[in-house]
Amino acid sequence: EWRDFRREVIIRDNGNDLAMDGYEIHGKIIVHHLNPITKDDILMRRKCVFSFENVVCCSLKTHNAIHYGDEDQLPQDPIIRRPNDTIPWR
Repeated sequence: EWRDFRREVIIRDNGNDLAMDGYEIHGKIIVHHLNPITKDDILMRRKCVFSFENVVCCSLKTHNAIHYGDEDQLPQDPIIRRPNDTIPWR
């Protein structure tokens, strides 16, 4: 049941980090519960475990940022490239 639910969440979020367009996850996708769940929630099969409103896709880095408070790990806007910006002698 979890695998089917997880697949639907990934499809809904287009495999994007925090469901944000343009932030595709390349690698393992974690389905993160926005409101924490407990072992009892799982064993009792409470609604919060399989609620689409309580989950979002995220990368491992984002998941760690959420749990350990390191905001530097969160998705950043892409760097805007300019001509010759990788050639410092020009």
